[in-house]
Amino acid sequence: MPSARTPSPTVALSTAVALAAAAGCGGAGPGAQPAPGPVGAVVAPSAGAGNPPGDSHRATLAAVSRVAKRYYAALDHLRVRMDPAPVAALIAPDCPCRAQVRAIEAAIRRGERYTDRVRVRTLLPHLDQADRADVVVSVDVRRGGLLDAAGRRIGAATTTYGVHRELMLRRIGRRWLIERVVAV
Repeated sequence: MPSARTPSPTVALSTAVALAAAAGCGGAGPGAQPAPGPVGAVVAPSAGAGNPPGDSHRATLAAVSRVAKRYYAALDHLRVRMDPAPVAALIAPDCPCRAQVRAIEAAIRRGERYTDRVRVRTLLPHLDQADRADVVVSVDVRRGGLLDAAGRRIGAATTTYGVHRELMLRRIGRRWLIERVVAV
């Protein structure tokens, strides 16, 4: 008969949204280059002669909002398929938030899977500079946690409504990537 085990520190932060905030996110260094061709990256609009400044600003806010939506959709999808690639594709390569991707990979190696059901309630994008933006997001997380390889719950399922996070984004080339996730 399997014995109950104490979850590792990574497992203790079992919900994907909690993991995102606790992944040790910080600023990214100068001159960072993204991994080639990530799936799901959002290309920034070009500010060309055909794009008036107001349209370009709105298009940029829409682009960073899409990154936030894709990020939380990727976290939600972990309950269906444990694949770190969609999450990794949206995070800057030098961001400490990569710890989140490593935690997903470690859970996969242990045969575990997330059960989180993540729903975005609100998004408030803000363009800080031409290459920096942030999105304040409110999400609901239902039935958060992990299942072991046998399908048994590790710890108690958690439900949290109105979790607030600020996603700090940086434009690298023509793509917007998350460089930090902050609990607010």
